[in-house]
Amino acid sequence: MWNRKKKKSKKGKSIMNSSTADKVNTIIGEETQLNGNIDHKGSIVVYGKVKGNISTNASITVGKEGSVEGDLVGKNITLSGQVNGNVTAKSKLTLKKKACLLGDVKAQKIVIDDGATFEGKCDMNMSKTSTSSEESK
Repeated sequence: MWNRKKKKSKKGKSIMNSSTADKVNTIIGEETQLNGNIDHKGSIVVYGKVKGNISTNASITVGKEGSVEGDLVGKNITLSGQVNGNVTAKSKLTLKKKACLLGDVKAQKIVIDDGATFEGKCDMNMSKTSTSSEESK
């Protein structure tokens, strides 16, 4: 488990045993209620309840029965459950069929499935905001 030696795949390419940003490495189960902020580098899946902010460089997924009372910051964020807080998706936010989001959104791309609920403001000018702040320096 702790051995991070490179292995060769069947095609001869080297692959790492360690987790990557695309691989889920933290799951908050259905029977779990977590109170507090999460600051993480890998992907997170929430099936339980979180009362606190979640921040990661990778993806965040909130399952159908999952709920978050707090802000979410991640690369790709997919919601199927409930979120009461602001969401910042550095790449893409997806609201699935039964998702409910109460809060403001900042994202480059947004996909909202039929049946999802969203109440808040939406800002899709993330690249302009970061460019203008860099120019002012």
